[in-house]
Amino acid sequence: MMKNNKKGFTLVELLAVIVVLAIIITIAVPGTIAVSNKIKKRMYNTKVDMILKSAALYGQDYSSKISSGNENCYLVSVQTLIDNGYIKKDENNDVINPIDNTSMNELQVCLYKKSGSRVESKTYSTTKNAWPNTKKEELQKLYIFKNGNVTNYNLVDGSYNETHYFNIGNTITYNAFKNSYLYCSTPISNNYKTLNVKIKATGYSNYDWARVRIGIRPKIGSDGSSNYNNYFIPGDWLKMVEAATYTTKDSDYRTVTLDLSNISNSEYYFYMHTAGINFSITEIWFE
Repeated sequence: MMKNNKKGFTLVELLAVIVVLAIIITIAVPGTIAVSNKIKKRMYNTKVDMILKSAALYGQDYSSKISSGNENCYLVSVQTLIDNGYIKKDENNDVINPIDNTSMNELQVCLYKKSGSRVESKTYSTTKNAWPNTKKEELQKLYIFKNGNVTNYNLVDGSYNETHYFNIGNTITYNAFKNSYLYCSTPISNNYKTLNVKIKATGYSNYDWARVRIGIRPKIGSDGSSNYNNYFIPGDWLKMVEAATYTTKDSDYRTVTLDLSNISNSEYYFYMHTAGINFSITEIWFE
């Protein structure tokens, strides 16, 4: 009777093969993922270029709506460009971000005239990473007030059982010795590093309690009430800085900046409390 001399793999040989395959996969897979990510990034940047060029064409056709200067943005959304035939949608009526397969329709482009009548375009966002992973992303300033323009963040002139003392025109002026406050009744997303106010204190008081405070507060205070209209809870300031005290008198406007780092709240409200100091403000913005 003939013997069967065929042998199978030993356990040691099988383990050796598995180890070799694991090493190959460990080396190959990250490289493949990196190549795939680079391709997606390239596709994304190409798509952003296409959106910006299409937006500039749109801007040329509607140039009468667009002002000069980088900060004078006329905003147009990707959806508007689709609706007006300047961009062809990918699928499901959307322009798709190839990095994460999300819709780009709500993203906005800033149109402005750099020189003469030529319309320029740049990405615009008030939210970090709205235009992700591209050097083109530019987080814009969020203005609460600028040279007479009150934004849609609902800047409210208020007081505590007293008459309103703020005069909001081309500047915000205040000339009184009574407690008053100015606040935004619309929340602001926690996407900014600083709160800034351009202020000039034009008169000071002999009362050491006279001051101008700017800062941010949560919507609901520690007493459970709507916090932006109750300045008698000082502990509820998330962050605050004194923009002027009873000895301040400025010859020109200066910018007061409040650092907003290490704020855990997802959103907050702009708030200013003042009494006893005359002052003028030209701009309030987050950056």
